[in-house]
Amino acid sequence: MFHKIFPKINKSKLPKSARRWSLSVIFVYPTFVIANKLWIFLYVYLIINLFNFILLFSGLEKYLINLISVFTLAIFMFFTFYLVLYGRALAWNKSGYRDIEEDVVKFKLRQRIIMYVNILLIGLVVIYLLANLEYGQILSS
Repeated sequence: MFHKIFPKINKSKLPKSARRWSLSVIFVYPTFVIANKLWIFLYVYLIINLFNFILLFSGLEKYLINLISVFTLAIFMFFTFYLVLYGRALAWNKSGYRDIEEDVVKFKLRQRIIMYVNILLIGLVVIYLLANLEYGQILSS
């Protein structure tokens, strides 16, 4: 099971564009894993968030909820940094690309489109937060 989630990847056999880091994973994890069809990482994301959501309404003491949330955050950060390091390589292998110029161009185009979608989503979130901050809806409690 461990090798299925974290396969051994030899990046030296991949094209240069598939060896790069995937920094967008840090900001828009779900978009990256869905666009690259890395379903096991989407399941991890959903399970961790569902667990944290259930934890909020469990009736446990607040300090215990915070302690458990720190552990779930650590697990999530582990998966996130694994994808930062190996996300593009996993996407290359998952999509079945070969090391020919046509596939390299297709892969670069796909990653560029994913990057533009990520920039658009981040921009929309920033605009939403700034609009609500102006009216005091975020900080008022």
